Amino acid sequence: GAAIIGTSILVRGKAEKAKRDFPWSSVVVDDESQVQKGWGLSKRGNVVFILDEEGKVLFFKDGELTPAEIERCIRLLKDGLGMD
Repeated sequence: GAAIIGTSILVRGKAEKAKRDFPWSSVVVDDESQVQKGWGLSKRGNVVFILDEEGKVLFFKDGELTPAEIERCIRLLKDGLGMD
């Protein structure tokens, strides 16, 4: 999922398109920065959460992903979706 902080109409439109393109993902619009403050996240940048079916956090990163982290995320997602 993605928490979109300080959203505008343009950002909301992109979030809606992302949800249509990736229906298995979750998008959180965080207009009042409650998610950002609650998790102690940076105000700008990327945050990646990968959860299992029970809501257990399998991966979390606040900031730019390294190539190894990208590969790990892809592996986790493929495993979760039953893809080889």
